[in-house]
Formats: sequence, structure tokens, C-alpha cells
Amino acid sequence: LLPYGGKSYGFLCRPEIGDQVMVMFSGEHMRRAVAIGCIAPGDASIWEGCSEKNEQKQWLMKNGMKLSLWDEENAAKAEITCQDTAMQLDEKEQQLQLQLKDSSLLLDGKNGCVKLDAEKELKLVCGEGSITMKKDGTICIEGKKLQIKGQALTSETTMDTKLSAQKVNLEAKLEVGIKGNSSVKISASGITEVQGGIVKLG
Repeated sequence: LLPYGGKSYGFLCRPEIGDQVMVMFSGEHMRRAVAIGCIAPGDASIWEGCSEKNEQKQWLMKNGMKLSLWDEENAAKAEITCQDTAMQLDEKEQQLQLQLKDSSLLLDGKNGCVKLDAEKELKLVCGEGSITMKKDGTICIEGKKLQIKGQALTSETTMDTKLSAQKVNLEAKLEVGIKGNSSVKISASGITEVQGGIVKLG
């Protein structure tokens, strides 16, 4: 006997061996016994989610997996938990949380926040482009063409900054400034050209 079922669909949840069940006999015939439900002991952990409002429904497996549903007005919530993983949907807080053993994902609609946390490495891939973040703080951005656009761009490092390419072009509509507090070195193995309407040296 299923609470819901047909030829190609249904809900299957059979009692475990040793469970107490309530039996109904079809046509009062002993060979036509049908288990219509289980009888859980009064001290079973399944009753821990009960309250007077009866807003929580839960399904607890024998190996520890649990499905919990909270049916409250404007505060519905669903939660699936296993030994090392969990997933939660919270309508009131407008959140979706996914928790794995060493990683987590949070979608926070109320605060407009998305947080993805990984213990060792986090990698975003789209086609031939990727962003990789590693545990030691290394961040690698790879792609055929990289563009950074904005009203202002600030790059600051505490040690060294290095640009390496076949050709480097620096262009500004008004002014280009290069300043070194100790020294400035410009060198080339070939020709070095300095051009301008007025050139001042020294």
C-alpha cells in the first residue's frame, strides 16, 4: 500500500525489517495482509521535531539522512542533511545554503550577496576563460582577451609589479607620468627614441 502511486509514478518507502507495522487484512483473509503504516516508539528521535503548531514535517533515514520541511506562512523552509553535507532553502531569510565537507555556497537574496568558499582551490570556467584561486593566495586569470574597464583603476603591490609581452603600449589622452623615488631606468638593446613637440631633459 503506497500513499501515492500509479503505473509509472509513486512514492515508495517500505518499512525496515524489525519495524512495528499496522496490518489490514483484505477480505479478512490471512494471506491478504497489507501493511498500512508503521508504529514508531514514543522515545524515537523522529518525534523530536514535533511542536504544538505542527509546522515541521520530517523524514529521518536509519543511516542519518534527514529531510525537514517547515510549513509556516512567509517563513517556509526546507533542509536536507547527511553526514558531511547539507542543503537549506529559507524563504524568510531569502537564502540558499549548500554545505559540503570542506566547501560551502551561500546565495543571500536579502543582502544581495553570493559567497562560495573552498578549502583548497576555487575555479570558475567558461569556454576558454578561467579564474583560479588557490589556498596559498594565488589568483590566476586566463583567457584569449582580457579587458578591464572603469572610471578609475588602481593597482598596488607591496613588492614587485612585472609586465611581460611582445609589445606594450601605454597611451593617455592628457598625460602619462612615470616617477621613481630612487631612480628611473629606461633601456633598450636596440634604438631608444624620445619624441615630442618640446623635449626637455635634465
